[in-house]
Amino acid sequence: MADRNLPHVDVAGWLLGDLEPDEHDRISRHLAACAACRVAVDDLRDAAEWVLGAGPDPEPSPGLPDRIVAAIEAEANPTPRDPPGGADGRGPDPDRPGPSGPATDES
Repeated sequence: MADRNLPHVDVAGWLLGDLEPDEHDRISRHLAACAACRVAVDDLRDAAEWVLGAGPDPEPSPGLPDRIVAAIEAEANPTPRDPPGGADGRGPDPDRPGPSGPATDES
């Protein structure tokens, strides 16, 4: 029989009701004659019932599409950074505290 090596994807689709009517009928006929595929159906049945019972897809949080677009745009168009030596090109400001300012020992 040509259907002897049906992929289990077809069996899963049959269980989930995700096949076109003609494909569903073809798998049903095959299952009637193929014990190995019936075992596969039994093995997948619990998972299929869980998937079908998982409920509707949740709605995305408000603004999610806008945040996704903004993140993509920010990554595609990064803001320019100060060149080495600072924004004015004169180097670090020795009077400014921080990593580029004077070192102090506060211990």
